[in-house]
Order: sequence, then structure tokens, then C-alpha cells
Amino acid sequence: MLRTVLGLVVAAGLVAGSLTSHRLLPRVASAGPAERSTVPGRNGKIAFQSGRDGDMEIYSINANGTGLLQLTRNRTDDIMPAWSPDGSKLVLARARGTKLELFLLNANGRGQRRLTTGRQDFSPSWDPDGFQIAFASNRGGRRSIHVVRSDGTGLRAVTSGGEDGEPSWSPDGGSIAFTRRRGKNQDIYVLDEDDKTHRLTASAGSDLNPTWSPDGTRILFESNRGGNFDLWLMEADGTGERRLTRGRPHDYGASWSPDGRRIALTSARIVNSNPDVYVISSNGSGRRRLTGSDAADFAPDWQRLPGGRGRP
Repeated sequence: MLRTVLGLVVAAGLVAGSLTSHRLLPRVASAGPAERSTVPGRNGKIAFQSGRDGDMEIYSINANGTGLLQLTRNRTDDIMPAWSPDGSKLVLARARGTKLELFLLNANGRGQRRLTTGRQDFSPSWDPDGFQIAFASNRGGRRSIHVVRSDGTGLRAVTSGGEDGEPSWSPDGGSIAFTRRRGKNQDIYVLDEDDKTHRLTASAGSDLNPTWSPDGTRILFESNRGGNFDLWLMEADGTGERRLTRGRPHDYGASWSPDGRRIALTSARIVNSNPDVYVISSNGSGRRRLTGSDAADFAPDWQRLPGGRGRP
């Protein structure tokens, strides 16, 4: 089953505010109570996917490596977890036959319910109010970015004309960063509040998995422009690109801590090992291995807790 799911994801082209004036991204009434995220926020647990159960399941762990908790148990694969802005829920992609569908669950793994049906829907990202979720889907024939309300209504496409994936909603809710395939490579684009798409990167390699910093001033991404996938940083307007990590094998699948001081990422720095989740400082220093098993651990996402700043 894992090979089937990873095949779907690879085939899709993956490696691992106020919206009141926006036509494609309108603010909607809340499907339930949600607390607008504080920027920066208080760090919670790190969710990730792991094959240590025989198939891919979702786990959570404290940033110091304690408190490992298995959140899903299925005879299928659960991948790509993403915390809601208030830290109370997760959205994930679940394999059902040859399809990937989005599911919601509480932070303790209970209360699971299906959000989308019948397509290849993956790479979810919450809006900062917790009312909507952006995701990649092939339901229009080509892979594009779609948005759905957190109660499952209001499904619509917000990009077209390319092979688009890996959306990331800006902290002010006004923009969505995403990847677009052009020929053999992929670059990072932004969809703004005026429904205009702007290209941010144009390297000779592939630039993937954009992730906004908690204060919205920078975008973290992964790129193989240097021959190996490493983490890079740039300003929100695409200027000031700089390499954050160097080494073999690859560094990818990164997530900011809510306070903006640290980054969780996927790496396999131990030779001939499966990938594990690591944590580094936001300047690339202080690498620390967080997980270690005989299976692959990757796709970390850092939970934001309500309240003031500070580390758990």
C-alpha cells in the first residue's frame, strides 16, 4: 500500500487576514469556533508520518523527543499532516484504493471524519482563521490548487493553467504560495488577493514545498539547484535567496516552529538509514535528531498552541 501511495504522490509531482475583497479566496462564515493564530505563537507538538506501524500512520512528538503518540491506526496510509491554526485539529491525506482524500481529526486522534471524496487530494494547508483548507488536487484534469471550507462545503479551484501543488497559506490570509511545474523543473509562485499569480523563483533546478515564516516576512523552501535537495530561505517577495542547509543526503519537508526560532525537517544524515525528523535553529545551526526508527519518519508539521510566546 505504501508504494501505491508514494506512487500517487510522485506522479503528482511531489518529493516529500482579511479576505473580504478577494474574489477567489473569500472569507467564509466559520464552520465552528476557531481562534485566529497568534504570530508568533507558542510551540506545541510536532506531527509527522511514519511507516513504523507497517503502513504510513500519523504520530506526534514533543520537540525534545519525548511523548511519542500514535494518532491514526488504519489498514491504509495516512500522510501529510497539517495542524489547524489553534492546534486543536489535524487535516491529513488518506489513501483509499488508488485515491487520496482529506480527513480531519482531533489533536488526540479521535473524531475522524472525511473532508473530500473521490479524487487525489493532498498537501493540505489551513488558512490562518481555520475556516478554509487549501490543497492540491487533480479533480480538474490537471493538478491545481483547490480550497474547501473546514466543514467540507464551498469546494473550488483557485489556480489553473499549470501543474500546481504544495500550497501554503500566508499568515495574514492574503496569499497562497505554491509550486508550479514548467517543463522538467518546478518553481515557486504566489497567488495574491487580486487573483494574480507571481513567480518567485526561476532556478535551473526544482524549487519545492514553500512554507511561510510565522511573521509572514520570509518563505522557506527546498531546492536541488545545487545538485542536492537542501533548505533555502527567501524574502516574501522572492528576493534575498540564501541556502540554509548543506549536506548529503537530502534535507526537505520542513516546517517552522510557531515562534519562528526553529525548523523541523526531514533528513537522512545517517548513511544508509531511513529518513528521520530533525530540528534546527532558524539560521540552520544546531541540528538535532528528533526521531529514530527502522522505518521512514517524515513530513513534520509543528503545532501552534493558543497563548503567549515561548517554547514548550
